[in-house]
Amino acid sequence: MLNALRRIIGGEVRPVDLWLPVIEILVLLLIAIEVGWAMKDRFVAWRKRKRYERNIAARLAALNPQESEALKAMLINGSQPGLTITGRPALEGFLERDFVGWRVRAEYAEVLREWAER
Repeated sequence: MLNALRRIIGGEVRPVDLWLPVIEILVLLLIAIEVGWAMKDRFVAWRKRKRYERNIAARLAALNPQESEALKAMLINGSQPGLTITGRPALEGFLERDFVGWRVRAEYAEVLREWAER
């Protein structure tokens, strides 16, 4: 590259000496665009995750103490919630029924376990 610049400044210009800096600048520009795009994607994913966590936190804050204790016991100890708790609409979104009993939906499991351990 330096040799090509020396030839351009010195007046001994070959066609390859003119194209070499252009190609190198284009490659660097492509790398910069790639890095910027990756940073944007990471930011969008982070923002989406934070919005999701705030939504879950708001729903958990709306639970009454009986519901929140039953949900914490289910998450930490694996105990099944009582029949009076499972019919509540506030918990319906977090729980689902399978053949054995109630379980936490897979999309909420990680966030709810973090909440229960606090």
